[in-house]
Amino acid sequence: MIINKRDWIGSPIADFERAMLFDKEKEHWGWFKWLEPGNTKIFMLSKSPFIGVLSPTTPNYGQMPITTFYVFEDGFNGPYPTENKFIQVEAEGPISTGIIEKPRPYRYRTFTVKRIIPIKDEELFNILPRPRLSMKDFQYQATINFDNAEDDNLHLLLPLQIVSAPHNEGGYGGLTAMRATFLQDDKRVVKSFNKGILNQIPNVFKQENSTYMYRALSNKNEESSIHKLYQRCKEVNLFVESNTSLGIDLPIIQYESRYHMRQKLTSDIVNYQLSALICQPYINDKTINALENSLIKARERIENPALAFYIKPSSAFKIAEANARMAFVQGNFEERFLRGAEHLLDEQIKTHEELLKEVYSSQMDNLRDLKSLYDGLEFSVKIDGKHCTFKSTIFNAHLSRHAMIVYMVIRRLAGEFGELTVRKSELQAKLEMDDAKLNQSLNELKDTGNIILLENGTVIRVVRFGKFDDFFYE
Repeated sequence: MIINKRDWIGSPIADFERAMLFDKEKEHWGWFKWLEPGNTKIFMLSKSPFIGVLSPTTPNYGQMPITTFYVFEDGFNGPYPTENKFIQVEAEGPISTGIIEKPRPYRYRTFTVKRIIPIKDEELFNILPRPRLSMKDFQYQATINFDNAEDDNLHLLLPLQIVSAPHNEGGYGGLTAMRATFLQDDKRVVKSFNKGILNQIPNVFKQENSTYMYRALSNKNEESSIHKLYQRCKEVNLFVESNTSLGIDLPIIQYESRYHMRQKLTSDIVNYQLSALICQPYINDKTINALENSLIKARERIENPALAFYIKPSSAFKIAEANARMAFVQGNFEERFLRGAEHLLDEQIKTHEELLKEVYSSQMDNLRDLKSLYDGLEFSVKIDGKHCTFKSTIFNAHLSRHAMIVYMVIRRLAGEFGELTVRKSELQAKLEMDDAKLNQSLNELKDTGNIILLENGTVIRVVRFGKFDDFFYE
């Protein structure tokens, strides 16, 4: 069976997928997946994260795809690969072939595993072919239907959202782009601009799914569903207008550019996107320090009273991760891309400030009034069955009362232990708070850059902010 199109995505298969499916030398390469949860005997190899578990087909097997199973022999010493890890299998066989009739007929073959060869992340794109477009060509093609794209930095910003950013200790996956326009605007202009973004995204990614989501929000009423979407989807990429209450990763200041349909986008865009999405920039101990430093710089950026929108503290870090994906880099990405990401953000903010000078004074007065009402607000909380009182000294509209209480207890525990990390189990033991409320509070604190969640959320690391460090006092 020759695969010409991917039905669910409406585009040809990517170059790396073609190599995985049809290159005989890569027959036993792929992403590791156990046959079923709890089974440590049989596994399969996914040839692509975007087309499920498939194996090459041959004329001898008719038109049905062959599903390949790998079996560990008794006495296999391991170690077993982790789920979704890219590996090579030294296999013996096939030791059996046949047809399974239910739930629908498919052919299968079974191999015995002799050895597992793990592939280092940095070696992935030495094995898999890169897309035909260069990175500069991809940036150009992605914004080809926008006049004056470079004048508004669209050639830098829009491709980042196409390749998304991974979910990890640095925050939720995906990027939120906000469009603030200084053109004579109407609904037609907004609709055409959104169309220019979403036209190049595969349809399946615009429908709710568990992996990658791309959506344009047309009004603030739609924002209420976003929190739940983050719980259901690994990477959520949003395109919103300037009146949003959501945190922003990519401020887009539309001043010179306009959407102008001049040619249909080629499948090379999706080819590049899918290749980038399999790249997973990862965070290690060294990267955590870079993340903390980035969050500290972000606090300076966030405290700017002239900003008419809220930039997520992790934005520069997520932009750096997206840049790494676009360049097919997985390790030590912060050394190459973080400084450039911070510069891009600062440049967008400066442009926004210059275009909004006249309205800043009234905005700053309103913010001062709001902060004066909030500063010194008193909270009461029960810790270990005893009532404690503390006050807030810094206004943050993105933190709920419960999140502030949780933060105070985290800081107290960190002080008692003399460390920057606190175990979630220790925090739970101190608080009378249900799991749902505690998890929501931790996510708020993570999203505002006050903590970093490590080890699957079981360890909480406090971020020290220097002059912004005295958030609460008792």
